[in-house]
Amino acid sequence: MKAACRCARTFLTGMLVLITGSGLVACASSTSEPNLSSLYPSQTSATDSEAVLVTVELLTHCGIDHALVRGKMFRATPYLSDGNGNPPKGWGNPMQTGVMSVAQDGTASFTSGVLVAHFVQAPDYIPPMCS
Repeated sequence: MKAACRCARTFLTGMLVLITGSGLVACASSTSEPNLSSLYPSQTSATDSEAVLVTVELLTHCGIDHALVRGKMFRATPYLSDGNGNPPKGWGNPMQTGVMSVAQDGTASFTSGVLVAHFVQAPDYIPPMCS
């Protein structure tokens, strides 16, 4: 039971970090979103030149399942894990710092060095409890 509580606490802490982090970025930005493609050319392409880049702490403790970015829920496609509900080899645990590139079409890509995860916007998705 203690392990379940600890995982739930880690999950909730991760969600708070994501929410707080996205709020700080939103508060720090001006009324128009900056296009940072010149600073991070590998993060954008001609097809998503209007992508918004956000530094995030991605919750990885129970695998890469979802991300909450600027109040919008995204679901990983595909779900990434080591097969036992943990993050894949090479990923941080319980969090991984990186950059989320959010495109206008509702897709997003998380990168942290060579680590990559892809997401689609899923407004009605309720993440599973991490156990």
